[in-house]
Amino acid sequence: MPRLPIPCQDQGKWGDILNTYLSQAHTPSGTLKPGAVSEATLTTQLKDRLNQTTGATGTPGSTGPSGPAGPTGSPGVAGSVGATGPAGATGSPGADGQDGTNGATGATGPAGPQGEPGPASTQGATGSTGPSGATGPAGPQGEPGPASTVGATGATGPKGDDGNDGAAGAAGATGATGVQGTPGVQGATGPAGTAGAQGATGASGTAGIQGATGANGAVGATGAAGTTTWAGITDKPAAIAAGANAGAARSAVGALGNSDLSGTWGVLPVLFWSGSAWPGRTLPSGYSGRVVWDSADDDDAPAPSTALDGDRWLRRVA
Repeated sequence: MPRLPIPCQDQGKWGDILNTYLSQAHTPSGTLKPGAVSEATLTTQLKDRLNQTTGATGTPGSTGPSGPAGPTGSPGVAGSVGATGPAGATGSPGADGQDGTNGATGATGPAGPQGEPGPASTQGATGSTGPSGATGPAGPQGEPGPASTVGATGATGPKGDDGNDGAAGAAGATGATGVQGTPGVQGATGPAGTAGAQGATGASGTAGIQGATGANGAVGATGAAGTTTWAGITDKPAAIAAGANAGAARSAVGALGNSDLSGTWGVLPVLFWSGSAWPGRTLPSGYSGRVVWDSADDDDAPAPSTALDGDRWLRRVA
């Protein structure tokens, strides 16, 4: 059964035991597995937050009043009629908007002048059609439909009455086209409804368990000792520092070299008994003469096995 590692136990198995325990609810990338946390394991407070719904949408505001109609601009010069283009594809019908107010009926155009009477027994040519009456002003645009609904197209205002036919006679001049009425001003868009309150933020997920600290790496090997030059040794006494090297310094203070240990002064290297063993015959560099083996007052010390002819064995009596 998965469990956590036990302190001071499980040597060599901590990582495996901890990974087995964490993998019950986590993927290798550290995220929670689907279904690892069920609703039944949540507190009542978290369940209430998760079950909260979004607030209702506010009521749309009323439509604002229509602005006043702008002044009518001067009529532009009538352009020539362009060639009829090819019929476009029939678009899908849009939703019907609210019916607009019917425009006022246009005024009846004046009757054309009567033509000159034709000669006797000859019927005169039909007079030209009198000018059409001016188009009535377009009705005001209907109120905008509710939000997200396309308003229905307003009904077309009635066509003005045709002018009376002129009397038979010479063809009269064609009357000028009546000025088109100014379109009605579009009503102002109503204010947008108040946005509903934002739903509560969902509860944060459970924090993952921190992984165990890895073992410390092995200590690196100690580097080799650096070489110290004679010039690099500091705080030498003035008498020793006067020499350019170690040999010159010994000469400056009247010291003996390693090769002079057994000379006039009779100074010999001493090797001491450790209480259980003799040291190796390790001598100063350049010296190969006699040595003194010192076993102090240890009566049980054996004779040194590496002693040579001419060496001395020193034993003191307690």
